[in-house]
Amino acid sequence: RGGFYDSALAVTLTSMTPGATIRYTTDGSEPTLENGSDYTLPLSLSPINSRRGHVIRARSFRDGFIASNIKTHTFLINQDPRVRTSPALVYAGDSERALYDPFGVLAINGGSYPGNRWRPSRPSDYNNVINRGRAYERPIHAEYYFQDGTAGFRSDVGLRIAASSYSRPRMQLTQTSSSPWPDSAVQKPSFNLYFRDDYGNPSVSLPLNGPARTFSGYERFRIRAGKNDIRNPFIIDELFRRLSSDMGNGASLGVFNSLYVNGSLKGYYNMVERLREPFFRSLHSNDDGAQWDVLQYEGNDNIAEGDKTAWDDMIRRLNAPTNIQNWDKVLEVADVENMANYYLLNIYGATWDWPHNNWVAAKERSAEGRYRLYVWDAEGAMNNAGNRPVSQEMIRTYILGTSTGQNGQTGTRGELRDLWRGLTRWEEFRLLFADQIQKHLFNGGILDDRDQLNSHIRNRFDGLKDEFEDLLRLIENQAVNTGKVLRWINPAIGRRRYLFGPVREDFRDNDLWPEIAPPAFSQFGGSVSEGYPLLITNENTMLYYTTDGSDPRILGGAPNPDAISQTGGLQEEMLIEEGSIWKHNAIDGDLGTEWRLLGYDDSEWQSGSAPLGYGKIASGGVTVEIETEVNRSPPRQSTSYFRKTFEIDDSAAYLSLSANLLVDGGIVIFVNGMEAFRGSNLPAQTDYSTVPTSDTDDGNEADYRAYPIDPNLLVSGSNIIVIELHNSPGNSDMVLDIGLSGKRAANGNLPFFVNEPVTVKARSFENGKWSAITSSRFTVDSVPATPQNLAIAEILYNPIGANQAEIDAGFDDGDFFEFIRLENFSRENIDLSSVRLTDGIIFDFSESFIRVLGPGEKLLLVKSIDAFRIRFGTDFDGLIAGEYSGQLSNGGEQLRMIGQEDLVIHEFAYDNSSPWPDLADLDGHSLQIIDRREDHGDPANWKISSSQGGSPGGRLDFASWQAVVFSEADLLNPAISGENADPDGDGWSNFFEFALGSLPRDSGSSPGELASEIKEIDGESYLTVTVTRGPGERAVRIVAQVSDDLSGWTDEGVLVLPEAMSEDGSVTSTYRHPLSIGNGEAYLRLKAISE
Repeated sequence: RGGFYDSALAVTLTSMTPGATIRYTTDGSEPTLENGSDYTLPLSLSPINSRRGHVIRARSFRDGFIASNIKTHTFLINQDPRVRTSPALVYAGDSERALYDPFGVLAINGGSYPGNRWRPSRPSDYNNVINRGRAYERPIHAEYYFQDGTAGFRSDVGLRIAASSYSRPRMQLTQTSSSPWPDSAVQKPSFNLYFRDDYGNPSVSLPLNGPARTFSGYERFRIRAGKNDIRNPFIIDELFRRLSSDMGNGASLGVFNSLYVNGSLKGYYNMVERLREPFFRSLHSNDDGAQWDVLQYEGNDNIAEGDKTAWDDMIRRLNAPTNIQNWDKVLEVADVENMANYYLLNIYGATWDWPHNNWVAAKERSAEGRYRLYVWDAEGAMNNAGNRPVSQEMIRTYILGTSTGQNGQTGTRGELRDLWRGLTRWEEFRLLFADQIQKHLFNGGILDDRDQLNSHIRNRFDGLKDEFEDLLRLIENQAVNTGKVLRWINPAIGRRRYLFGPVREDFRDNDLWPEIAPPAFSQFGGSVSEGYPLLITNENTMLYYTTDGSDPRILGGAPNPDAISQTGGLQEEMLIEEGSIWKHNAIDGDLGTEWRLLGYDDSEWQSGSAPLGYGKIASGGVTVEIETEVNRSPPRQSTSYFRKTFEIDDSAAYLSLSANLLVDGGIVIFVNGMEAFRGSNLPAQTDYSTVPTSDTDDGNEADYRAYPIDPNLLVSGSNIIVIELHNSPGNSDMVLDIGLSGKRAANGNLPFFVNEPVTVKARSFENGKWSAITSSRFTVDSVPATPQNLAIAEILYNPIGANQAEIDAGFDDGDFFEFIRLENFSRENIDLSSVRLTDGIIFDFSESFIRVLGPGEKLLLVKSIDAFRIRFGTDFDGLIAGEYSGQLSNGGEQLRMIGQEDLVIHEFAYDNSSPWPDLADLDGHSLQIIDRREDHGDPANWKISSSQGGSPGGRLDFASWQAVVFSEADLLNPAISGENADPDGDGWSNFFEFALGSLPRDSGSSPGELASEIKEIDGESYLTVTVTRGPGERAVRIVAQVSDDLSGWTDEGVLVLPEAMSEDGSVTSTYRHPLSIGNGEAYLRLKAISE
């Protein structure tokens, strides 16, 4: 098969048709009886060069028979290793009929380019590139290989040129034989790939975008050349589509790949799914046959699919009188949160050639459909096209188009202008837009660039850079250009200064960011200890907060009657005043680290008031008088030490600390033994002899400057702050003074105590105006979901068909009653808020009824809650986390569960036949995992449920069984109810009665004697033991132990499959000794083990 190879190889061609002749070609053309060569011997393929491989196309012929389909494989031998770090897309096709002159998709013959637009000069001139539609699609063969060389797909496809109406007549394509193609918008084409039944495959399935994607089936691909970002950095459009997806909007996510055409490397590309109906249907629709309206700017009516009837209706609703009833009508047809996020991202990025161009809008043509907006061709964002700088004003200049002399939509009609004008008429949308600003540009959100190095956007950019850089170095001999992006997200000089100040306040100036600041949380979500006192503060105004997930503000602007209201003010406290008395030591040499701790004995140290030091401290006309001389007399120490204690009544009350420093020297501050601050003129690691690289880290030895200190370093009661001050012994001066202040909640601002998982939402309120919302999710003493704590324990993929009552209730198919059961098999609470099922069935736990799963707890995901209740009753309501989208395939399929940072928790494909448990004759039974800790993809780790309908409540544990079968008095007496007790005297302990499903107080319900006999199995005689266990699933495992001396026992007994299941759900199991009779003494016993 085709693909990447490290050395020469021989390729053998065979036909299943006796007497057939195999013809093959090596230039991409179709083999026919007239074209190609007869195959007689294996083809010896050697390396050609590091950028070229072999394309082999073969076909079988026999007189009187229809010729076979063409088989195509491209063999890429000893290619440049940098190609192998990215996926590869490989085309093979007839040069003349599919690719180039005279009939191919890239065919241009004759003509000229007056005004840079192709025009024919003679009647014989032609240009296939300027034409659109199926008539200009050509069949080729395409292969896709992942980085590790495995094939994603090999399929015949349809190929078309992809370009805008502006670009098509400007394409020249005069260097198609080059390898690579030139990095020019008129020489390097983009393509569309189409999978169709006509070519053999209507779609392909592959994990193109990683585990987080909720679908992996593709019908159309866009192979992007880059056009306006065709060379370097090339990754901006992909960056913005990924950021859009991260913000919660749907997006077509792609990969960076090499492209080979008939074995020749043509360059790097960005392969994505095209934004057309198949994409939208896969992303949003429950109905595989759903139809969509798709709009995209093309300069005419902008209708790509469907029509504009629903769009025009939405615009009319947006321009209706602004009241609650009409806003509800807007929400019926528009996903306004999606729209807010879309505009926000493009305003943040100052996207070039937008919004008058490069936009896509789509809506399912159904009552449930809502119009949404999608990022497309955003390669001009972040000044990447060189004409919208970081200072660019976007809203008035381009979106509204009201600034004169601009080339946006001034004085013209534009869909995105009309939409924006309609949306921003509504106070509800303007506040929703502010909510998205607060969500994405603060508190570590997707666009929060205040901590550039650790920001999400920087991490995304760095990841894309790493994905692409090897290809760029191979083709262009360049590293990825990072300058524009890093400047854009630099909080000191970047985009933020124009959106929030100090240069401009674009959001506030357009009534999109209220004057009143949103509340702040003392911890922004995550796992906290039970009873954590959450402080909610603002700038001394009233605030409202809820803990039930609802908005503190109801539609129309009134406070939510269920919200809690209180002042959100802060008060500042001085913990250490400037000029305070400090203990100091600059005479005892190196003190190591013990001196940093509260319990250290500093009774022999000297003390004095700050400022402490020596020499003349003066700068900028300011002179500082030294109050206490320290380290003045030679020989001076390189390091001087300072200590001071202070008291805190409640450390959790402090939201921030600020150290106001006057320092000449290199300073390191420790609070309660932990480093809290280090001057920039000191290295990361210091010792007693370290001296600073400069006198001060701010260039001014006589001024005070404030620096933040982590308030989490404080403890209630006594605290110790210590300072080591490094200074060159020959320096003429040194000084230290520090004031320490803290901000805490004001009187009347009471904490909310977090005792259970909760979502807290808060808004500030003043003079009838609301702030943006601050919202965060808290869990209590929880850990993220991992393969080591969360299991898919049961899958009911083929329930028994509906009975008449169920049909009458509207559920006429057994698939309505599907479920899967998850279990926490650890001893810690699991935070499920980041868990998603993204393949097979779709479910997001961030929106579920259950977001934390306690130790040993279980939950259910069901196809239909109403159907589930009809069949299984309401006893399991407390276990139902929600309904999933899609359905479980009766023929088996891939399931994928991901967690925090898209970690794959479980990914496996179940099946309905061997080696998986065969349910062909057991309709309505489920698959149940045997060992939750082991591989979910191992068929041997699954068994068939003992009864129809499975066990939605999970396995019965021993304690629950005790509570059912024993009275309260018996439970207090271990001689009756204990594991080893035998209250009915039948010779079976309580634990074995539990394990086998019999009753402990009824000797007539005894499991009976073990059936032991010599059985012939597979032609050998074995010692066996057979036992029957009652219906239902129990938290117990039966193992067969073997011995040869009745002294040492091992768990080496073998379960003989299949187990026998009776109609009442009881299961009879036979276990055998691993050695056949005649191999020494053999003993066999059964042991029940609690799980």
